[in-house]
Amino acid sequence: MNPILVKELRQSLRSRWFEIIFLTLCGGLTLITTLGSAIDAPQGTTVFFWIAVTGTLHLLLPLRTVLSAGDDRQIGNFELIRVTGLSAEGMANQRLTALLFHTLTLASLVLPHVVLRYFLGGIDLINELQYLTLLIITAPIVGSIFLWVTVAGPLGRAILGFIFFFLFIFYESLIATCAFAEGEAAIIPFVLLFFGSVIALPVSQAFVAEAFTLGRQPLIPLG
Repeated sequence: MNPILVKELRQSLRSRWFEIIFLTLCGGLTLITTLGSAIDAPQGTTVFFWIAVTGTLHLLLPLRTVLSAGDDRQIGNFELIRVTGLSAEGMANQRLTALLFHTLTLASLVLPHVVLRYFLGGIDLINELQYLTLLIITAPIVGSIFLWVTVAGPLGRAILGFIFFFLFIFYESLIATCAFAEGEAAIIPFVLLFFGSVIALPVSQAFVAEAFTLGRQPLIPLG
């Protein structure tokens, strides 16, 4: 197994950041599911449920990836990694692979709550499973965009951050529409989501790899 991937997995799974994310998500979903059961209307808590899941898988975990890279820069690990001869593309890809593993780990926590909400009644299990699957598949794409923004220069971060803020909202709305829309209503959002993802991942990876080649790492330290 790639040493960068091993390092990322070991450090992140043992970090306090990941523990906080895991416990907060577990407690939050339990509270939301229990509340939906108490008021006998699980569908009434669907928005809050998926805001918590999406915020964790597509905001907190990608941010954790950026912070980890920034921490490597702060303590000098980046220079040691470059000595090993690992390519810049390899460094970027292994970080995104670790992000996918973390996403799958937390998705395994979400799945029982989705099934429980189904048995409590009022939700469409297939649609919710589709949404969870799309969130997992697109997590590395979101992570690569986060890395792209943070390895840019000060002006680049400001411009890219402003642009991607609105694109992020649009992208997440496409994911939700693809999961919950019925029939022909889902075709156009799915096409936009597919081609947007196909374009965004290689382009952002190329910029991140170039930045790593030049010795630039995210400027956000883990602290």
